[in-house]
Amino acid sequence: MKRLIPLVALAACIDTDLPPIDLIGPDLVSVEPSTATPLPLDPSIRINFSEPLARQTIEPALGGQSGTVLLMTRYKLDDDGRPKLDENGQPESNLSQAMITDLNAGDDGLDAASYFARCVPSRVTLLDDEQTVLLQPMQRLRANTEYIVVLSSVIRDAAGNRLGSPPTPEQEQGSGLPHVLKVYQSAAGPPLVVG
Repeated sequence: MKRLIPLVALAACIDTDLPPIDLIGPDLVSVEPSTATPLPLDPSIRINFSEPLARQTIEPALGGQSGTVLLMTRYKLDDDGRPKLDENGQPESNLSQAMITDLNAGDDGLDAASYFARCVPSRVTLLDDEQTVLLQPMQRLRANTEYIVVLSSVIRDAAGNRLGSPPTPEQEQGSGLPHVLKVYQSAAGPPLVVG
């Protein structure tokens, strides 16, 4: 009986009103502008999430290019701006399997310079609400071209959970598609003046 009294006293001191542990990653809530209208050639794209994000997984260190939030053409383009064709005569995706593996692995998202050459150089900022990402290309987009916004699955919330947590088995193995948000058609460019 003497041994039981200290255990009862210890149990009375345990706090049972602890907050729940966050094990769920952020979800995508919305993306603006919508794909219903052509994307302006100098767009600002707002990506809204369900909860605050870890700033270091969104904004690049020392002002470099973000490796987790990307804007790129949907297809590889030739010098004339037309989609390059693969051996089957189909447009060749700009998002290679190696890029997909890199976007899903590690803690930094895209990290190879050759991959960044396929992306539109952009300023990526996590706004003060910590739930909205602003993606702003640093150059005008090519007219009449399809663009995609891609999010790496290594984007994390404030508690450290990955975007889309828990990840799919394919993402855990470094394969499977990252989060391709939108396919946009850019607006027509200015008319050509011949003369």
